[in-house]
Amino acid sequence: MNHSLLVRLTLLVFPLLASFAQAETTTQAQESKSIPVHKTEPRLSSSVFEWDQLPVQKTATGERREIVEGSTPTLAQFRSHVTTLNPGVPWSSLEKHTDEEVVIVKEGTLEYEINGRTQTASAGAVVLVFAGDVHRLHNRGTTPVTYYVFHAVTAEAKASAEHTEKLAATK
Repeated sequence: MNHSLLVRLTLLVFPLLASFAQAETTTQAQESKSIPVHKTEPRLSSSVFEWDQLPVQKTATGERREIVEGSTPTLAQFRSHVTTLNPGVPWSSLEKHTDEEVVIVKEGTLEYEINGRTQTASAGAVVLVFAGDVHRLHNRGTTPVTYYVFHAVTAEAKASAEHTEKLAATK
């Protein structure tokens, strides 16, 4: 599948994810005290990002291409990158985000563990990881795997994460 088509499809999914996340985080914010939001992200504008113009950063496990990071009209932060993992790269460390994450496999096959359940995601697969889900991935294959990652962060989720970081720093 064409990578620009994958990017466009994902960007269509994010308003829906953001609305679900907004409803949940609004309820959570109402249950706790209100936390002020400080937008520090640069404001993004609609654009096209050509694959061959994305700078390639070599990593110990493959390579990474940053696409974009900043705020949007409906999100406190939107960030996206493309990662290529070399064959046989072992499990990444377990992660847990305060934001929603969509992963689209461009080529190759990933093993994805979400909340203790392992699934295979091959080329064209879409992986949804919601805020609070514990997850990690692994390339068990004999070929590289390349995948797109999109993060959508609501204002409430960002403020809550910042508040938690400040509390941890004062302890």
